[in-house]
Formats: sequence, structure tokens, C-alpha cells
Amino acid sequence: MWGTQSTNIGTSSGDQRIGYDGAYYGRFNLAEYHAAFGESLDATDFGEYDDNGVWVPKEFTGNYGSQGFYLKFDPSAANGLGHDHSGNGNHFTDAGGFTTSGTGTDVMSDTPTTNWCTLNPLFVNNTEGPGTLSEGNLRHTSDDNYAMCPGTMSLRNGKYYWEAQPITSYVNIVGIIRGMKPAENTYIGSDTNGNVFGFGYQDNGWIRGAAGTGTTTAATLSTSQNTYTTTDIIGIAVDIPNGTLDWYKNGTLEYSVTGINDEEWFPAVSSYGFNTWEVNFGQRAFAYTPPAGFKPLNTSNLSAPPVKDGSKNFNTVLWTGTGGSGQSITGVGFQPDLVWIKDRNVGYDHVLQDAVRGTGEEKKLYSSRIDNEASTYKVYGNVSSFDTDGFTVANGSSGDQHVNQNTYPYVAWNWLAGNGTSSIAAGSIDGTNPTIASTVSANPTAGFSIVTYAGNGTGGATIGHGLGVPPQLIIAKNRGGGPYPTSSWGVYHEALGASKWLTLDSTAAASGPYSNPGNLWYNTAPTSTVFYVGNLNETNGSNNYVAYCFAEVEGYSKFGLLTPNYNANGTFVYLGFTPAFLMFKNAERAGTDWVMIDATRDPYNYAGRTIKNRALTEDTYTEKLDILSNGFKIRTTDLNYNGPDTSPGIIYVAFASNPFGGSGVSPATAR
Repeated sequence: MWGTQSTNIGTSSGDQRIGYDGAYYGRFNLAEYHAAFGESLDATDFGEYDDNGVWVPKEFTGNYGSQGFYLKFDPSAANGLGHDHSGNGNHFTDAGGFTTSGTGTDVMSDTPTTNWCTLNPLFVNNTEGPGTLSEGNLRHTSDDNYAMCPGTMSLRNGKYYWEAQPITSYVNIVGIIRGMKPAENTYIGSDTNGNVFGFGYQDNGWIRGAAGTGTTTAATLSTSQNTYTTTDIIGIAVDIPNGTLDWYKNGTLEYSVTGINDEEWFPAVSSYGFNTWEVNFGQRAFAYTPPAGFKPLNTSNLSAPPVKDGSKNFNTVLWTGTGGSGQSITGVGFQPDLVWIKDRNVGYDHVLQDAVRGTGEEKKLYSSRIDNEASTYKVYGNVSSFDTDGFTVANGSSGDQHVNQNTYPYVAWNWLAGNGTSSIAAGSIDGTNPTIASTVSANPTAGFSIVTYAGNGTGGATIGHGLGVPPQLIIAKNRGGGPYPTSSWGVYHEALGASKWLTLDSTAAASGPYSNPGNLWYNTAPTSTVFYVGNLNETNGSNNYVAYCFAEVEGYSKFGLLTPNYNANGTFVYLGFTPAFLMFKNAERAGTDWVMIDATRDPYNYAGRTIKNRALTEDTYTEKLDILSNGFKIRTTDLNYNGPDTSPGIIYVAFASNPFGGSGVSPATAR
């Protein structure tokens, strides 16, 4: 927004300009502009934190002064976009040639509290770029070859409508794509290898299909629909929960697809050879009335997430050690059930303690070591209590280096389980399952439980986890108390499947598959009530065990697999939330670390403060990724996050600070 206002403001006697410095015009969006003359004001006069902990604007009730002004950029006001709503009459006039309707409009209903879907500039094709974006990322122009670009919001849990218009016309396709895998997405429908992954309506009248996604399997569903050109508006109505997709041409239904499966789908456009689309997700008036029940695509219309404030179930805290008898660590926001501690600049091992196993020296485990609870390495400080707003760290019998060394900086990642325990007896679920009794502290809302059990050495044994849905991530450890005092941590990740496993304490690639008894997870995926174990010492020898079980919760946690491209302009991963914590492991490549990044140590987009799951100091040297409002973007060729491997194999674990949006939830804001 720029403009001029000839009334003197303050001590200036010339035109007052917004967005122009005398040489260059600004390129940005403004929702409001307040100018209060002669007042000393704070940010809290204009904004506040809402119930979800998100900073949002509020009504300004102060004094603008006689020479101040307030612009809402409302084109329907008496003096148009430059109307002064302060009551002072200090109106601005348009000096930039604004368009207020139709394609290329400069006035949108996007606000800090309701963000609209746009095309995603961070998406990367395998061999082709995303094309060129303009007009607030609503206009897409292809490059010299094919270029495809998806939207920034998932269609998974709602009924949504949007419109698209080809500005130039040659091999234009509009529709939806499944996921964000860069190797697949050359143009909607299939890639150069013939892999089909989306549904698209092409300007020559073809309907391209997506094999393997529900009941529709043909690569080309139809070649006889109406063609369209630059004067036509294509409407798209998608209902993923019911598996339907409809295309409209100038308000008339053209073609319907049914049987689309329930995965992560995104709106998308693609073109060939410098051709252009302009899309409208509802931030300006639609050209045609959407079908009944279908909504525009914005954060307010996304489905309500089960967890509206991630910090009530996961949080990161930082402190500086004081030495001596220890100190109380506060600011977690809840009484944690699992605390994972790491010093940041010396290189001690990671410490894990949980409320089910208990506090003190005898209950420490090290994620970076194979030691059990009885390890002689236990004497260097511990968690002595789990408190209402955090925990207390205490000096060990031989010092406090691991948790509270004087002047040393520390980080702790904290999870809320059930703040109490219950027992799941053998046979109590269905008369047979579980075959091993367990003690469980479960938080099904946030998808986390802590499980302790005594192994029986029998392949195919089952243990109750208390989550009510199948866990996607299980991290298990032999605690000792049996004939095999030390063993690695066993990790199950749904993206790898139950036939493979990782070891948390090593840099090894994924192991398996092996025969059922000799497999950590018995080649059998967890169910909504139990997880399976083989007869190996990592998960089911004649010892005592603890397992940390995590189930994905939309808007709060995600456990996935990213496709590497071995480029610093790396893969964008959609999470549906702002990540507060990320952990990665290249499962395909030996010698790569488990690496952890959090938004507390890296409070802005640029994230490079990596902690590896070894006795090492924090890496603060180079950017590894961007932390975004709806996910993350890889910015490195480091093999821990990216790589040249032909098969995707980098798993990730993510927990939210707050969801991207949803009914009754303020959207994630820029960092």
C-alpha cells in the first residue's frame, strides 16, 4: 500500500507517503496503519496474546492526536482505500494505481487473524522449479518446461472450493496433488517417469487421474470434456472426507471423481512453457457461487485441532546451571512426565527421566548410551522431582555435570503423559492381549504414553500402550534387572514399518527385516491397544523395560518421511502446525546422527542450533532448515537432513507450538 496525504503530520510539511522512500516503492501487504501524533505507545496498545498464546491485533482505544490517522484500507469507505477512520479527516489518495476487483486485485480479505491459502513458493520439483509466483503468490507462471505449484494448506479435513483462471493458455492443468514429494510433481496427473499422483483438468479437455488413490486407477480418466481458455473460470470443489472432487467451468459442473482416499491433498496448478494461472481461494469475491456446504480455503475454515495449544503438552526450557545442591527449573507450563536434558556447550551425554520410573540417580537413562538404570555412569546429577511448572535438578554423588554444572547452559524437552499411572493386566483387553502386563501413564489427547513392563523373551508378545490409536513412534529401552544389563535403544517408526528398526544410541542405518522372533517389533504393526515385540534383548529379553509411545495428533504432532533432493533448496514438509521441536535420522545411510532442533533455541525461521544424540556440544554454525508456520523447509545438503540417496529414507519427528489454524484457533504467525 502506498499513497499520499497532503495534510501536515507532525512537523513535516510535505506529502506523507506510505511505502515509498523517494526512489523505490515497497512490495508488501498491510492490514491496518495507525499513526498517533504526540503519544508514547507500546505494542500492547495495538495487540495482545489470545487464549492460544498467539499475538493478535486488538482495537486501539487511545488518542490519535489531531494530526494522526487510522487506515483500514476498506475500498467501500467514503474516500476509498485511503479513508482515515480516526475521525481526523486525514485521508490519503491513491498514488499507485490500485486494482480493487477481479484478477490482479490489490485488495484481499487476508488479515493477521484469518490467513488464506496461496501458492507455495517453497515447493521444489525434482528437476523443475516451481515456476515464478507474483500477485501475492496467487499468480503462477511456468518456466521453460513443465512447472507445478501446490497451495499452502491441506484439503484433508473439510469441504473446500476455489477458482482458477488461465491468463495465458497452453497445456494448463488445475486440480489436486497428493503430498509434497518433489520427485513426483512435474505436472498434475503424472511425472516424467509415469508415476501418477494427482487429479487434473487440462485445457484440452482431458481429465488426468491418480493411480493407486482409491477406486480410480486410470492415468487418463477422460479425453472428451469441454476445453477452456483464458476467458474461462474453473471452479474446484473438493471433499476429501467423502472422497469427491468436482470441476466447474463458468459455474457449470464438468466432471466428478469419486473414491479419492483419505491422505494429505493440496490444491495445485501446472503449466508448460511460460504460461500463467491466477488462483482465488476466497481472499477476493468468487466469480461463481460455491456449491452448498463448500467453504473458501483459509485458516478459520480448517478443521478444529484436538490440541489448540501445543505448549500445554510439550515444551522446551533453557537454564544455566548453578552447581551445588541443584535448582528448580520452571516455565514448562505443566508437570512433565518425561524430561530429556542435554548440556549445550561441553559435550556430556543426554539424560532421560520419567515420572513412571521415578526420580534420583537410580532412574536415569542416557539416550546416547546403552547403559541401563544401574550404570556406574549415573552419578553426575539427576532429576529429583517433577513439579507443577517444571522439575528440580539435583547434584549427583559425584557431581552435577549432566544437569546443573555451574555456568553451563542446558536445554530440556518436556512431554506431558497422564500425570499418574494405571495397570493393563495380561489378557485384560480381549482375553488374550496383552500377553505382558504393563504400567502406563497415558495422554491420549496428545498421543503420548509411558509404558513399563517386564519382558518374557517370547517372540510375538504384546504390550498395552493406552493410547486408543496405533502409535506411529515407539522408543524402547532395556532398563536392566535381568541377565542382559546393557543393550541399545530400539526405535519403531511407522514410515519404516514394523519389519525394520533403528537404534537411538547409534548412527547405524535401519536394520531388518529378519524373521519374526528375531525382530524388535515382530514384523507386526501396533494396533490401537497393543504393540508387538520379538525376542531380542532391546525390546523383550528377561529384563525390565520402558517404552515411550507416540501417536500422531493432527495439528500437534507428526511422524513422517521426507524425500531428499541433495540441494540447499531442499524439501518443504507440510506439518499443519508450527514446529516447536524436530528430530531427524537418515534411516538409509549409516554414519548419520539423530539430530534435534527446537524453536526455543532458534526462535526465528533460521534454525541451525543442532544437538546430536551423542556426547557433543551444540552445533551453532550453519542453517539447517527454516521453521515455518505450516511446517519446515530443508536448507542444507547435510546428510542428516538431505542426501543423494535415490530412495527416501529421512524420518522426522515433530511436535507443535501451535496449529497452523482451525475453527476457533488463531493461526500461526510469522517468526
